[in-house]
Order: sequence, then C-alpha cells, then structure tokens
Amino acid sequence: MIGILIVTHGSLAKGFKESAELIVGKIPNLKIIGLYHEDSFVQLKLNVKKAIEEMDTGDGVLVLTDLYGASPFNASAMNSKDLSPEKFRCISGLNLPILLESIIARKDMKLSDLAGHLLKVGKVGIKELFDELSLKEKSELK
Repeated sequence: MIGILIVTHGSLAKGFKESAELIVGKIPNLKIIGLYHEDSFVQLKLNVKKAIEEMDTGDGVLVLTDLYGASPFNASAMNSKDLSPEKFRCISGLNLPILLESIIARKDMKLSDLAGHLLKVGKVGIKELFDELSLKEKSELK
C-alpha cells in the first residue's frame, strides 16, 4: 500500500488527518509532520526522509504539502535526489479532496498514476458558489 506523508506548517497536517479520519475512519500507513517556529529546516528534512523510508512498504510514498516552494515542500523535494520517482512523489497545494482521494485510490493505483490523478482531483475540487449555481441554472434550462 502506498504510504501517505503529510508535511505542513504548524498543526495543519494534524487537522487534515483528523478531518480525513472523521470521514473515512482510521487510516493505515499515514504519517504527519508539522513545522513549527522552533524547528530547524535541517531537522525537518531528516524527519521527512526518515518517515519516507519507514513508510515505504514496496509501493512508494506520496508526500502531500501545503505550499509549493515553502519549507515543508522544499524539505521533501530535497530528499528526491535519494529516491526514485517510482518510490516517491510530492504534491503541493494539499486540500481535503486530494487527501481523501489519495486514501481511497492508493489501493488500486501505482504511485505515478495516483500522483497524476490527484492533480486533476485537486483542480476539479475547487469551485466558486455563484459560478456553480449559474452553471446549474444554465443546464436546467436545456
């Protein structure tokens, strides 16, 4: 089973995990790492690498981060030189639809396919209320 590692600023990772478990129940092979003011970047990078190594049961590890180019993403990305794309993928811009889909779809997909799928899920899950209501009204008129 593909491991899922959530790396974010502060307690956001914990919140994502708790929210996902509220919806789907206990989640196996999922870990969280939060970056706090007192934490060093070097230690974060080591913690990410250690978690990836511990979580890889043969199918690889998907790392989900909050912001592209920020410390959680960079610490994850810096470990990529030691890991193959078949064993490690990192997606930034984590939202709850991406997390839930990763939990469900990881059982039936290879890591590379899952990463591509999640990019689509993340984009499709972003909506604006009035735009959606307008689209619904237009489709009902047809």
